[in-house]
Amino acid sequence: MVESNERSLLQDDVYIAVLGLTGTGKSTFVARCAGRPLPQSGHGLESDTTSITIQSFVRNGKTVHLIDTPGFDDDRKDDATIMQELAFWLLQAHRTGFALSGLVFLHRITDNHLQGSALRALKVFKALCGVHCYPGVVMATTRWDEINDKAGCNRQLELVSNGDFWGDIIEGGGKVLPLHWNNASALAIVDSILANHQRLTLDIQTELASGRISLHETSAGRIVYEDYHRLKQQWEQQIQDTTVELNTAIRKHHDRNQLECRAEIGTLQQSVSLKSAALQALRATGDQLISSWLQNIARDMGVVNTAAHQNTQQLQRLEESRLQLAKDTRERSNGIQTSWNNPQYESLIRANQQGKLAGQFFKDPAQVGAMAGVVGAYLGFGSFAMAAQQATAGTSIAAILGPAAILCNVM
Repeated sequence: MVESNERSLLQDDVYIAVLGLTGTGKSTFVARCAGRPLPQSGHGLESDTTSITIQSFVRNGKTVHLIDTPGFDDDRKDDATIMQELAFWLLQAHRTGFALSGLVFLHRITDNHLQGSALRALKVFKALCGVHCYPGVVMATTRWDEINDKAGCNRQLELVSNGDFWGDIIEGGGKVLPLHWNNASALAIVDSILANHQRLTLDIQTELASGRISLHETSAGRIVYEDYHRLKQQWEQQIQDTTVELNTAIRKHHDRNQLECRAEIGTLQQSVSLKSAALQALRATGDQLISSWLQNIARDMGVVNTAAHQNTQQLQRLEESRLQLAKDTRERSNGIQTSWNNPQYESLIRANQQGKLAGQFFKDPAQVGAMAGVVGAYLGFGSFAMAAQQATAGTSIAAILGPAAILCNVM
């Protein structure tokens, strides 16, 4: 196995999408397969993936690209945004001739019941795929180290024997494999997909590519849309009910009740406003999705370029300071050797070296538009703003520029 996160993306390569709820171990699975450092969060429920990223490696003579996706119920992105990002990525991949060979859906075997956000995520996953893609699906169970084998096997049996859960996937040709936290177990899942030699066209790709329906009208988009619409209606009803309570409190001169009611109404109104905006975004057509996300990419690349420039300037200032210090030290030298050992300086050097390739490519913002015609265009960049701020403080921006480096190689 040869690690390569900077390989050119070719249509004959193997592409595997990795999905599942936040905290199921998607990023850890990808890192083990690609031989990269493991995420810091371990068994926590924080999200390590806030945008779609690619990790590449060679397995059995084939270049494999694992598509690491943010999970529904992510702690930093709402489900509507994640739905849009997945749809954008999958549609642009379809339009540029890149097909998935398989999908891995991760599930914690420690979860007692499949309900709420977990059940909805599974429904969205099935709708994304379509029954005809089930032979390319692997349902991978994680966290076996936190449960005894008998209890784990019983829970898995419940999942595969129920058609509302995994039963229909298994009947349709899908597999269930355990994922233990070692490289061999992770690679066994990849091997099972490689053995199938499949090229899949998901239902959502066909639906959006037709140009006849919007995202909220697709099988997967409808699930998220209807859930959001139901929540919006519930909050609007709560606003009406609380308004009645407020009017009663005003008549009875209950100041404390008035304050509580006003605060609750304000919170609910804000929630309704956010849900309304999300619902509107889900009404986008495929072309509108691509146009919108390419604009996001262009904006994010601008932020990255600015961060790289600021990093370089700070590095230059530190270098000037180092040279001046060395000069002053020599002039005052009394035989004592002084060394320059500044962690911030070393961090900036690494960041500058790692960001050099992408920084050179994205000198002209207009070049970002060229991404639409190549496979790099379908890489789903999330917001780089937070990472860019960290970069200006001296943190390495290698993580930000990883996908950009792939784009450079594609070009």
